[in-house]
Amino acid sequence: MSRFKLKPYAIRLYQQGNTDDKFDLSAIVRSEDSFDDSYFADDYGMGTTLIDVFQDYCEVWHDNPVNDQDRERTLSLADDPEADDDEEQPYLRRDEENNILEGVFKYGVYGTSADHLDPDTGEREEGARSADEAAETPIPFLLHIPERNPRKAVMVLESVGTAGVKSLVEQEFRKALPNGVQYKFPPVKEEDVYSRIRAADEITRVRLGQSGRVSERNDTLDGIFDGRLCNQSTIYDPTDRGISIDVDALESWIEGADDDENPFNFEDETFELFNITIKESGSEKTIYLTNREVKIVETLDDINTEGGYPVPSDVSRRARVFVNEEVPFAGGLDSSSPLL
Repeated sequence: MSRFKLKPYAIRLYQQGNTDDKFDLSAIVRSEDSFDDSYFADDYGMGTTLIDVFQDYCEVWHDNPVNDQDRERTLSLADDPEADDDEEQPYLRRDEENNILEGVFKYGVYGTSADHLDPDTGEREEGARSADEAAETPIPFLLHIPERNPRKAVMVLESVGTAGVKSLVEQEFRKALPNGVQYKFPPVKEEDVYSRIRAADEITRVRLGQSGRVSERNDTLDGIFDGRLCNQSTIYDPTDRGISIDVDALESWIEGADDDENPFNFEDETFELFNITIKESGSEKTIYLTNREVKIVETLDDINTEGGYPVPSDVSRRARVFVNEEVPFAGGLDSSSPLL
């Protein structure tokens, strides 16, 4: 299975102390949204929409890369491959009519040195990268403000393995916002979990999580490990075909519990985590039964790559289809005309 995935996040802005009144992200300077001119006296020259705001931030990050020294991470924008050789412009594309901004982040990790080995010749370059130099990964993204729901935008980030670009983007976005403006940036999730399980092509995995101590497993381990409390997971992968589930019985068990009853609390053990992984059209999605949520993630199988990373135009096209099919508050994007 591909290590490249698409993950959607919802973005909302509001004035501090007024979480119920979210800003219209297509017109955030309107007085009725309490986003007055005093909020714009900063170095970023914020514009009138969230797209303006984020484009300004990206241009700043391109010219002045973010350096998180505590985590040894960097954030910047890729150079535009179509710009003139004597000009360095950020790799950004905008569709103003449909409120879309697309681009390619550069997410860097430093702190360790590396030698380079040519596998064909066997030649090694010692110290090819020092510990002070960041190895950068290109991360395409799409930002869209839906016309029918302009108080909630969607950002789709390509995820490579465990790269934590979302937390760094979120951190820098928060730091750059004017005083008095707060935001929410949670993953997009779906709550109709049982219908998704019924419609799944296959159940590929069940994961149970609880607290436990290694020392309590048996007397031998008690003499080796201390009694520290740990997170403990049990994963069930089918050895042949997918796992068969009686969804009616599953729903009856969980939803039939009394309000003061935890259905995941059994006589001899309690599970804090109860996940089911399903496969739909070749892509896996994880259902969090303890929270009654579907974690929406798209696996980028069969995608073209360059230099080991997905081609941005292909990511752009897949991201638009992903938004149309999976993000409940957005859609209607033209997947035939990617911006990247």
